[in-house]
Amino acid sequence: MKRIAELRTELKLSQTELAKKIGVSQQTISKYEQGIREPDIATLIRLAKIFNVSVDYLLETPFIDNSCSYILNDEEQELISYYKQLNKTDRHWIMGQIIDLIKKADEQDYTNLKAQ
Repeated sequence: MKRIAELRTELKLSQTELAKKIGVSQQTISKYEQGIREPDIATLIRLAKIFNVSVDYLLETPFIDNSCSYILNDEEQELISYYKQLNKTDRHWIMGQIIDLIKKADEQDYTNLKAQ
């Protein structure tokens, strides 16, 4: 599970520090990261909370929107990955920018329709 190693590194945690946080040994974390051993569901949940990600993200499963069974493409997954790395303030700023762009596009579409 390479994502455990990536997320642990992003948080600047050692294997030992992460192990203490979830109640396992450093060797167990090493085995998770090498793909030798898989964490149980309770451990996955604890890891997801620590890293502020979903269990699906840890398991590297593609995001599925159940309402339309839509799987994100690589570009969309990359954007979400970058977004998840932002702090809360930057996330809010990005969302504001996206909403402003959508509103401007809607206004332009409406103006173009009116002109026709």
